[in-house]
Amino acid sequence: MGKCRFLKSAARQLAGTCPAQARFLLWTLSNIEGKKEHPVNPVCCYCFQFLFPNNYRMRLLPKMKITSRTEKILNLEKKNYRLSLKQTKLLSKYKESKNTLFQAFFGFGELYHQYTEYY
Repeated sequence: MGKCRFLKSAARQLAGTCPAQARFLLWTLSNIEGKKEHPVNPVCCYCFQFLFPNNYRMRLLPKMKITSRTEKILNLEKKNYRLSLKQTKLLSKYKESKNTLFQAFFGFGELYHQYTEYY
């Protein structure tokens, strides 16, 4: 456990001065086998940034809106018309679309995005 504690403290200290090195240390910490404890500060699993209260925003992206094209295909399906492969793909994409939880990070002068499905 000494190695895990060392990596956490080193990543926290380097977060302000050298963020790339801090992300590498957090990535190394996530790859240690047998690690069962959760980090005190949550870390993004994609970019390995510390998630502080003012560091990110969460919002909900709505599911795919119905367009005139999908509406026409829905009407054709209602009338039991045979749909082409392209039409069935578009229709299944619309039917299977879900709301998405959107997480935006503000770090290093850039904006990072992470999408997670919201049911």
